[in-house]
Amino acid sequence: MSSLENRKHISEKLTNEIIPACCNGNKSAEAYLNRLFFVVRTLDDLYDGDFEVNKEDIAKAFFIVGGELYFNSFFKENIDTLMGLQIVGFNAWKNANEWEKSDNELKRIYAHVIRDFICELFSMVAFLTGGTKSMNEMSLKIRGFFLKELED
Repeated sequence: MSSLENRKHISEKLTNEIIPACCNGNKSAEAYLNRLFFVVRTLDDLYDGDFEVNKEDIAKAFFIVGGELYFNSFFKENIDTLMGLQIVGFNAWKNANEWEKSDNELKRIYAHVIRDFICELFSMVAFLTGGTKSMNEMSLKIRGFFLKELED
């Protein structure tokens, strides 16, 4: 669990540095990543119960996944690729939440890694907006940004 200050720092760095760098000037791609990661954080907070989520944020998350994303031009142009990653990303997050409670240490270690699989969308967006070179430049930066210590 992160502190409120740490979450604010992460959100600001994502919004102001990481997402724009991944999107290579594509404002529609930036909007896509910003909206999707609002949904991801909201769902994770609801599931974990470690941060309070207000009704307005819940409604906003439903609005994003229930309609707004489908009007985003970057999402519409790349829906087959992005939906595939979203599906396996959310599934990996669900699996990680189950395995992190396991008595099996190896499952807990894997859970620590796969819980952030949805972040592979950053690399894919970098590829879709800037090609292989952009993806290669961004992937290790993104992994480093989301790197966390193992928890007991």
